[in-house]
Amino acid sequence: MHQDEMNQSVYYIANLVDLESIEILDEENVTLLHDDIDTPQTTLKQMIKFVEFQNIKEIWSISVGNSSKIKHYVILLQNNGHICSCLSILRCGIVCRHYFQVMLATSNAMFHIRLIPTRWYNGERNGSNELFIFADKYMQKQPIITSDYHDAVPYLCSIKDYREESLSFLEQKIAYGKLHNAYKKALKKALQTDFNSQNLINLLEEFAENDNIDEQSESDEYEDDINDKENVNPTLLKNPKPHRGKGRPMGTKRIKSAHEIPNQRTKHQRRCKKCRNISHYQKNCKI
Repeated sequence: MHQDEMNQSVYYIANLVDLESIEILDEENVTLLHDDIDTPQTTLKQMIKFVEFQNIKEIWSISVGNSSKIKHYVILLQNNGHICSCLSILRCGIVCRHYFQVMLATSNAMFHIRLIPTRWYNGERNGSNELFIFADKYMQKQPIITSDYHDAVPYLCSIKDYREESLSFLEQKIAYGKLHNAYKKALKKALQTDFNSQNLINLLEEFAENDNIDEQSESDEYEDDINDKENVNPTLLKNPKPHRGKGRPMGTKRIKSAHEIPNQRTKHQRRCKKCRNISHYQKNCKI
């Protein structure tokens, strides 16, 4: 996945944005209903509000090829992290192609293995002690940067550990888009019958009135977020249900119906054209 993002990054162009001209930038309205990496999921102003201006090192605009239309914005943070308007690092845990293009344009953009969630690691390997990596053309000019954290490298991306009751502004917009899609599907199904509509009403009323949240359940969900939603119980993963296609399975004989006459014909054997006997051919016939 990341190899493909690196390959796609060469089709983009990164330009440095003047921090003093941010207020006059013209941005288009974004939508959260498209899951395409080239569709902005947020605006530059929303990202600045999320990370706070004093934590910003540089801002880069990303466009495709020779097009002057800006597709995305990438914010480089003081803690060597980043956030892109595609929100790929937030939604999928994937370092996007836009950031890889910024790495080719500036030495302030660097890569660390901890940007990749630990669920993708082989075995018990821990990348906390690995070095920050620059693009090859900047490797000789930059000092070696290491991490002082042993258990984890915090704030490498702009996403902090959070609980559901304190969702950030961007996370609220993402959750709203997902809930809106699910609500439309449920409402369409509920309007088909009175029984379905009443069930949906009861479910929503029960959810709205239930203010007492089980603390143990909340704690378990919080631990799942910290562990990058890793599946620590392999028994939860089961094989997919086998799909049986139409028709007779391959390698089996057809079962004849009761009214069909069984075929009594024996195995076909070749015969000699002269004597009509078996076990030899015409050229070997002694007649």
